[in-house]
Amino acid sequence: MREIRGKTALVTGAASGIGRAISLRLADEGARLYLLDVNAVELARVVLEAKRRGVDALGRHCDVSQPSQNSAAIHHLLDQFGGVLSVGTGLTRLTVERYPRASWSWCWRVDDLSLIDLWRELAILLLGAAGSQNKRDQCGNDGNTKTKQTGQGVRGDH
Repeated sequence: MREIRGKTALVTGAASGIGRAISLRLADEGARLYLLDVNAVELARVVLEAKRRGVDALGRHCDVSQPSQNSAAIHHLLDQFGGVLSVGTGLTRLTVERYPRASWSWCWRVDDLSLIDLWRELAILLLGAAGSQNKRDQCGNDGNTKTKQTGQGVRGDH
């Protein structure tokens, strides 16, 4: 496994479930954490627990289904930590027969479209500010952002 101690991880849905578990595991591995969730109370608890494990951790209230909130969160992340290792998200899975279409639309915006918004914002900021060599250093030999789908999230190869 790649060393992540001292790297910055962005985790969405960090206040509960898989997002919480990922956050605390990353804290145990020594990653700096930038945690997003709509539940500010539970998010504050996760941030405190991560700090007790000896890492820097910041929490931010963010509804990842809203692109403007994603953009603000990414700008804040880069201002605070300067870069990011990981982006992940997760919701309780809905079952087809129990939820109306509007619930599915919301789930899609949170689980899928939010990742696109977050990575797009990162790419614009990181690649736009970088020179051509720096761009290659941050994203790979050809300057394309490389990502790997891993369960609930997307992890950058850089």
